[in-house]
Parts: sequence; structure tokens; C-alpha cells
Amino acid sequence: PKNGGLSDNNSSIYNYLDAKCNIEKNINNIFCYWEWYNFDKSTYLMLKTTLLSICNYNPNKNIYLFSNTIKDVNFIQLIQTKNINIVRYKYKDIIEGTPVEKYHEKYKNIYNNPRPFCDLFRLLVIWKYGGSYTDLDNLCIQKFPDKKNILCRCYDWHYGVKDIDCIE
Repeated sequence: PKNGGLSDNNSSIYNYLDAKCNIEKNINNIFCYWEWYNFDKSTYLMLKTTLLSICNYNPNKNIYLFSNTIKDVNFIQLIQTKNINIVRYKYKDIIEGTPVEKYHEKYKNIYNNPRPFCDLFRLLVIWKYGGSYTDLDNLCIQKFPDKKNILCRCYDWHYGVKDIDCIE
């Protein structure tokens, strides 16, 4: 990555950012989140395809992948050759300095459940750092607009949301 950061316990040769580092508030930030312990071949392919599509259409954007569970060395080597930074984080670092901070006791129970935590995470990173958020199962087919604070949403089989839109 462009900046220094934390080292993975399994390998000290890879650098990571942590959420307390200087991620500048910038409309050129693109954020993604991934927490899942089953990193099989199909997951690897989906994440690789999505991230490379984001890089391809947005070479001048700062891409941050927040994940504490991605440990696959080949995957890490691949994405660190692109404009992607892996960010290791702690719950308290995500909420620090946000309106949610004073309610942290109420929200900290969702930290261990990736589904609801991701919903909160999307809003907090955009509030805190600006830019855009996209899920890692969305294929990028054009440049992200240079507008403030975009959340992309598409069909979600978990909730039956069938429309595709972006909230600005």
C-alpha cells in the first residue's frame, strides 16, 4: 500500500493500513468491506473480479478494503499491486469521532455479526472519510462519479430489495 500500517500475524512482509491511520476525507475514496472466514476459490474469484473492475475504471481513486479476515497471500499480493489498501480495523476505530460514538455500548454487539455491522459501517466510513461505498459483489462497469458521499445499492437477496440506485 501507499502508506505503512499493521503487519499480519501470519506474514510480516505485507503492510496494512489500520483505521486510525490518516485516511484523508476525500471524494476520491472508494470503500469496500469484507468479513467472511470461508475464503474458497469462488470467493477469491468474486473479490478479485470486483476489485480489479473498480481499479480498472477508477485508477485515480483511493480504494480501501476493510477486512480483518482476508489472509490469502496470493490475493493480498495481487491487490497490493493495484491502488487498493487493505485496512485492518477495530470497532472503536470505526465509530471514533462519529455521532455513533456516544452510543457505542448499544451498537458494539453487532460487531461480531458482519451483516448488520456492514450496514452501520457503510454509513460511518462515508461520514468519517467521504467518498463512495460499494459492496464487493457489485461489478464496476464505469467510473465512479466525482460527487460527494455515494452509497451504491442493488438487488439484495437477503432482504428482497429489487431496485438499483445510488444515494447521494
